[in-house]
Amino acid sequence: MPRRFRADGLATTITATLAALVLASCSGGASAKSEASTPTEQSASARADVAPEISAAGYMSPRAWMFNEYANGVASEFDIPDGEVLCALHGDYAVTTNRLNRTVHGYYLPTHERAWLLDESTCATNGFVPQPIAEGVVVAAVARDDHAAALADFATGETILDIPVIVTGSPAAPIPLGMSGEILVLTNQGSIYGVNDAGELRWELPAQGWTWSTNFMTGHVFGMKDREEVMVVNGVTGEVVVDTTVPRGRPITPASGGFMYQAEAGEPFTFVTLDGTVSHLEAGFTGAQFVPTTASGAVFPLNLYLSPNAGPVFDASGNSASFDIDLDSFQRDGAGNEPVVVAVSADGKHAVVDDRGGTIYLVTQGGQMVWHLDALRPRIVGSYLVADFGVGDERIVIPRFEPSPGAPAHDAHVATVIMRDRNLAPTTCPVHFDS
Repeated sequence: MPRRFRADGLATTITATLAALVLASCSGGASAKSEASTPTEQSASARADVAPEISAAGYMSPRAWMFNEYANGVASEFDIPDGEVLCALHGDYAVTTNRLNRTVHGYYLPTHERAWLLDESTCATNGFVPQPIAEGVVVAAVARDDHAAALADFATGETILDIPVIVTGSPAAPIPLGMSGEILVLTNQGSIYGVNDAGELRWELPAQGWTWSTNFMTGHVFGMKDREEVMVVNGVTGEVVVDTTVPRGRPITPASGGFMYQAEAGEPFTFVTLDGTVSHLEAGFTGAQFVPTTASGAVFPLNLYLSPNAGPVFDASGNSASFDIDLDSFQRDGAGNEPVVVAVSADGKHAVVDDRGGTIYLVTQGGQMVWHLDALRPRIVGSYLVADFGVGDERIVIPRFEPSPGAPAHDAHVATVIMRDRNLAPTTCPVHFDS
């Protein structure tokens, strides 16, 4: 039988009550059906040590979903220049660094032109993951003896905030993890730091060898070491709120109220709240599928995973989306890998399918192909689709932000921080449209 990916998106909206945090709702050893593990609401405003913009519904970054406007087609592709690495992508601007030449470049995506250049500078990525914050890009002045850093404006490269030296003598730029209220949290060589909006170091936590998440849950940041030690740190105060271990090598799934993991394949998931309380989820629970990854900045309340009404796909508002896709129809003959859904639009109406053989597709909820590209390893960065078009050929795929003549209009993207030049001239690019 054809292998189908089906998400029955019910009309029910995931309400704030359903998405409430579970900070104090679990008790040790309780089953998922017990009264102790029933989700309860807790007002985030009652906690002065939590970032003020975090609500009881949890936090989901709309930048982790792709632009709705991809349904209008592809306007152009921005080819990241040879020798440069993408280190930030926000709004109309991409920021890259050339580590060999020690330069940082800002590019204006509608025209593909370089907007600014910083010499004797560098900006870091967390592995291959670009910097996730919308406030600016962290750049280090490598020519200075103290290797000072700054938060730079995406559009101009000008300094928004001076960042104090956090690791003396380190040649690397610190990596921003995110904002927690007015605190910018950064990591350098495993240790983490909190800097306020005046550029003052408010707290630091030496943690050599730790790897930190690039997202926040109720103002907290998650770290792991040696694939078994787990630490949760309050991003406002720097306080360690959870310090525990998981079975070695088992991945954790962060949620806005804590994190969960599966001790062994087939066993019930264990959930650890932000106060360290442990409970076990119902046997057979597998969690949500086909949602943006935490590396993209997506953070979900645990109850969004648990809801039987939610389905495995969510839009950027936390509502369930409805997809009925025959994934086998997007598989080339003789291909050994199974196609996968790798991204969903902010409105939940379209998805990107990767055949993992060299082609990616934009498809509707019913599985109809809109367009396809010959590319590999698609991923979402700042709501843009980024993919590899060959060895050393990484490109940013830019959607048409205005529909073609006669095409139906689509809803605007949910992120209000994105400002655009609508005079984007169409350019020729290798995109294939299907009727």
